[in-house]
Order: sequence, then C-alpha cells, then structure tokens
Amino acid sequence: MSPASNSSIPAVFTRPASGQISRRTLLAGAAVTVGVGGVLTGCSDPTKETNTQQRNVSATKPTYKPVNLVEPDQPGNETLMAGYYTYPQDPKRVFTEPPCAGLDEITIMQPTFVPKPPGRGKNAFFDQLEKNVGCKLTFRAIPSSDYGAAFQTTIAGGDLPDVSVFTRPMADEPKVMNKLFCDLGPYLAGDAAKDYPYLAAMPPYTWANTVSNGTIYAIPQPRPLAPAAIFIRLDIADELGVNPEPASLEEFQETLRAVTDPKKRRWAFANTGPMV
Repeated sequence: MSPASNSSIPAVFTRPASGQISRRTLLAGAAVTVGVGGVLTGCSDPTKETNTQQRNVSATKPTYKPVNLVEPDQPGNETLMAGYYTYPQDPKRVFTEPPCAGLDEITIMQPTFVPKPPGRGKNAFFDQLEKNVGCKLTFRAIPSSDYGAAFQTTIAGGDLPDVSVFTRPMADEPKVMNKLFCDLGPYLAGDAAKDYPYLAAMPPYTWANTVSNGTIYAIPQPRPLAPAAIFIRLDIADELGVNPEPASLEEFQETLRAVTDPKKRRWAFANTGPMV
C-alpha cells in the first residue's frame, strides 16, 4: 500500500558540515531515493523573507527532458505518464557502472507500509540492490503510523541520516529545510538538471512538492496525476444519449447529472476518489 497523495514523499539530503553536497552524493541519493519531516523550535526564523508564496511558485524547476529507453505503447507528455501493455522484453541498463561507487555508506530513514523485510545477507534482493548501487545501504525503516513522531525525535537528537523521507505538510518546515537540509537548486534548477537525465525526465508537476524557501530541497517520488483508470457503462451512456468521452468539465458534469438517478439507486460514481 502506498501513500494516497500524489508526489507526497520527496527525498531530502542532510546538510553536510560544509553546507554543500557533492554531485556524486546527489546522484547516489537519487539512485536509492527515499527521504523526512519534523519540527524545529526555539530558534529565530531565517526564512521569514525567503519562504514566500511568490518565491516558491516562481522557483526554477528542473528542465524537463524525457528519456525514452523503451518505446511506450501509449506515449506520454509533461502531464500524462507513458503507458505500457507489457513489461519490456529487453530492459536496458541506465547506468554503465554503479552510481554510488566510491561512497562507503548511505544511511536512509523511511516509513514502511509492510513488515520490515530481512536485510543484508538474508535477502537476495537487498544484496543485489547494494551491488547495483555500489555501496553499503543502511535503512532505518519505521512503520508509517510512527514515522512522524520518530522523525521529530531524530530532528531533536540531531543525528540525521544522509537521506530521509519528508512528509508534507509539517510544522516549521521552512526553518527545518533551511537549517538541516541541502539546497539542491544549484544542481537541479533549470538546465542544471540535465546532468541527471533520469531526474530531468520526471514530469514537471512532481517537483512542485519539493520547493521551500524559493528553491528545491528534495527529489520527488513521481506518481501519476490520475492514479486509477475510470470505466463507464457504455450501455447506460448510449441509453441516455450522453457523451462517454466528455471533452470539457461542463460535458463531464452533464454526464454525471444524466447518469445519476436516486429513484433507480444509480449513481454516477461508486468511488469518487479516482474521479476527483
């Protein structure tokens, strides 16, 4: 089971002592991307002038450049993800060498929605993942219901992992971002993202959830805007003479009103979530 909201789990990178993050570290974190939320209290507000709605809305997002390693059955665009009817017969490797080669270890904090799986030496998938990534991966997996409290405790203790899951919204977010996490804008804003083609291939709308203080602080977990398929009873649509493929909001609303008939206990939608 995954979180319900679209693009709700960005990965954030802990600020090094130097305040800067290397390109290799960014690539490494993106390769295992998982990332966090918490509360920072008792300090002045350095973000009062920087975390404005205008600056955040106009923040420069990564330049979108799709990567077509496999020809899709249904081509996508900046809004609609590409569709595939079958798994590729001959998947292509995206890295010619392990992207984290040269790093000793990456520590990661993340929520889990399933029981924690076996780790290194007891899990063939985990062992292969470390081999493909090229360094030791140390995960701290926390049940999703406990994640918020656990992260706040981690923030208070000051012992942050390298990469963590950041759930939004959260209290004092701009201060937390400014003080504890890396500004990724210099590496990902605009054409700079082309150095990381598989990040630049993420749809532009997914990056909106990564901005704070007028810059990029995280890497998103891309999800489709419409997360589920919607089916229609064509026999009923034909009977009522309504358009089964409405071309506008008005036509869509007309279809809903025409199909809905409380006396027949017939409703336009059995599940309004995917419709919304």
